[in-house]
Amino acid sequence: MASRSLTSFRQAKGRSERLLAISTDRRLRPINYADAEPSLHAALASTVSAWEAYIEAVTIEAIDVVAAGASAEVLLLTTLIRAEAKRAIEKFNTPNAENCRDLLLKYTGFDSFPHMQSARLSLAAHLARARLNEILQVRHAFAHGYRIPAYAWTTRYGIQNRLTKRAVADAAILIDDFVSVVDLELGRHVKTAFPTRTVW
Repeated sequence: MASRSLTSFRQAKGRSERLLAISTDRRLRPINYADAEPSLHAALASTVSAWEAYIEAVTIEAIDVVAAGASAEVLLLTTLIRAEAKRAIEKFNTPNAENCRDLLLKYTGFDSFPHMQSARLSLAAHLARARLNEILQVRHAFAHGYRIPAYAWTTRYGIQNRLTKRAVADAAILIDDFVSVVDLELGRHVKTAFPTRTVW
């Protein structure tokens, strides 16, 4: 089973995929980079937004799982924790690896770092987290009108500081892998700590 947060993420992911498809739609050919760039930026920004929304939503959802059927004392405590988590989420706007880990760890007790890896991209946890942080730097750069940072994945045919359809698709794969594993492992974490709760 999947959390409600994961279901919402998959819907948002579909919108990101449509934006990415537009960037190289055959009906628009011939298409140059200047024409494709806005759709590539929009697709990457949409994917990052879906990731941020997932982390925020699943944090609250995990707290709600603990609260469901709780005793009065535990319910009081989870109500306070939920209110604090909501306040933290209102200020949460950079979903890099460290910030996501901190939000989940502080309000659910779950450490996502060991699990944030990408089998499909063959990236171990530390490399996968570094790539996520690079994706956030790229999103930040174009969102504020700066030049895209020069990473290996933002260089094509020797031209640096560019997004490609492949780079955006790989970013989506990375984030999709993160969401899948966080959803699974957070559910296990909650079930281990609270065996009587029904976890997604």
